[in-house]
Amino acid sequence: MNTDVIMVGVILNRFRQFLNKCIMDNNMKEQFKSTEKLYHYTSLDSACKILSSMTLRFGAIHELNDPQEAKRAIFTELHADQLQWNNLRNRFRQLSLSQDDSIPGFRIQSMWSHYADRSNGVCLVFDKKKLLGKFDDKQYVWHGKINYIDSHTGDLILGSDTNLFNRLKDVFFKKDKSWASEQEYRIVSYSSDITQVDISDSLMGVILYASPEDVRQNMADAKALA
Repeated sequence: MNTDVIMVGVILNRFRQFLNKCIMDNNMKEQFKSTEKLYHYTSLDSACKILSSMTLRFGAIHELNDPQEAKRAIFTELHADQLQWNNLRNRFRQLSLSQDDSIPGFRIQSMWSHYADRSNGVCLVFDKKKLLGKFDDKQYVWHGKINYIDSHTGDLILGSDTNLFNRLKDVFFKKDKSWASEQEYRIVSYSSDITQVDISDSLMGVILYASPEDVRQNMADAKALA
């Protein structure tokens, strides 16, 4: 059997499970409201891979879309070079999510446009406590919300190479205020053993973008799938 057919079958089963839960559980809406959540916007193709494996993969720091982070220069006071940082950077990996803030984390229009294939993708919803609980016993994993500041510069001067670990908030958890609309919550790993996280017990739902004229058809499709 074609692997694409198998993958589509797996994804349809996942969607059916979520739809059945929505229909059968009258308390789900209230539970959704009361649970602290994190969100991940992605394309439909990537969502298929995530749902089939039930894992989220960490990305490399140099793949970040903010050039001040991806191409930043970090120097030490003792020797004005970037060699040590370049070596260290290759070991750091990160997972970027969105959180509820000024608006609900699943209603950020720029995220739908930039990360979810111009609204043709999906927004995955996670139970924040359960997802972060996966790292409770892990060393060299840090997480927290991004602090958006005025006049952020990508360059950073450290007292020494080892001082990098004492200033992780400056390195990984501060961004220019122009990115504030993303409402980012970030997980950073320095361990080569942590390249992905199991989401089987933290995934709460899958949100598809729908324009007002699509809502009625989507409801009909949901009933048919269930």
